[in-house]
Amino acid sequence: MRMLVSVTCVSPTGRSSTSSPQQEERLIDLASDGELAPEKIRARLRKIQVERTRAQQGLDDTGDQLELGARKLQQYLDLRDNPQALYLRAPENGRRDLNTASFSKL
Repeated sequence: MRMLVSVTCVSPTGRSSTSSPQQEERLIDLASDGELAPEKIRARLRKIQVERTRAQQGLDDTGDQLELGARKLQQYLDLRDNPQALYLRAPENGRRDLNTASFSKL
């Protein structure tokens, strides 16, 4: 019985690493020669799946954080488009901070 196993892992940082063809070939050879117990093959495949799942979760989390940051940045830019409305809606301490920020450059 020959099994073809191709593994690509992507780390949360976005770097991908493909398991070396030699490792894949060795796993295939061990499986086909009966040198590696089926339980061990399944264990290695489960480990690979866990690594893939973790890497995908890391990518998903990073994507979510980027989306949140982009939304916040857009909100800040929108506030900058209408400074008068921002000033009028701001509480007393917010107005003070806006005045300080505005007039510190003068």
